[in-house]
Amino acid sequence: NFTVDPLDFFPPEILSKIIENFSGVDFLTASTLSSSWNYYIVNSKEFKRKITVKITCKGNQEESCEQVLEGLMESDRKYQNLHLECCAFCLYKISPFLLKQEFKCINVSKTSFINSMQAVDFFSKIQSVEELEMSEVFIKYPYFDGKDKGLQFSKLKSFKSRNIQSFLYHDIFNNLTSLEHLSIACHDLNMASLNILMKFITFNTKLKVFEISGCIF
Repeated sequence: NFTVDPLDFFPPEILSKIIENFSGVDFLTASTLSSSWNYYIVNSKEFKRKITVKITCKGNQEESCEQVLEGLMESDRKYQNLHLECCAFCLYKISPFLLKQEFKCINVSKTSFINSMQAVDFFSKIQSVEELEMSEVFIKYPYFDGKDKGLQFSKLKSFKSRNIQSFLYHDIFNNLTSLEHLSIACHDLNMASLNILMKFITFNTKLKVFEISGCIF
């Protein structure tokens, strides 16, 4: 009787086919088998595509949020997917972790910013993002003086938003020249918001899909 490590036995193309069927739990379990398995799993495209890092401080989870961040900062693993639910105070703590990663897909929900410049500072750290989804995200003091030219997302292709009214009043998200899919849903869209959207569409010629829904006043 002897044990054969699949990493030594199967060629890379067969191994990649095998892990395509792994669930998130399967990936995490396999990464604990040995140092070689850990290296193989966490550097695979499938792991990065399927594993989502979720950081939240909602409710009584602020302490656990700090513990999660400590663990993530100590690890050399790279992730592509981020789900974020945080208050304005905790966003500052997350910044060092964002700078270590190259996220491609980010979901920001139930998150608030103190002012527009905090939002600019936060999003400027995730320039590698290709898909951005925002839901119930607000700026407490949505003031943008225009001195900063806004965010330059050179790789962003899909931007989906729901109930982020305060982001539509200024030019933070006007420099998304690579955007192909824009989806906006709000309870109320006034003329100021619509004018911003019209300006946005005018200067984003690569846009292929534009979806907008809500009540217009």
